[in-house]
Amino acid sequence: MKAGVTQQDPEAQAATPPRAQARTHRVSAVPGNGFWRAGRHWTRAGTEIDIGDFTEDEWAALTSEPMLVVVAL
Repeated sequence: MKAGVTQQDPEAQAATPPRAQARTHRVSAVPGNGFWRAGRHWTRAGTEIDIGDFTEDEWAALTSEPMLVVVAL
């Protein structure tokens, strides 16, 4: 084991729930049949997402795409 690194008890680790992702934005497609961007299909109904799920380039593509509406929650 590396110096300064502590090993957590496996039972305690299993009891700790994973951090819930915060939904930070809603992305909706303008076209009625949806629109593909950043490797995902976006619908007109909208999808709540976490900005942390995307790279800087993907986020730039989403926010600059005129066929998508991105709204902060």
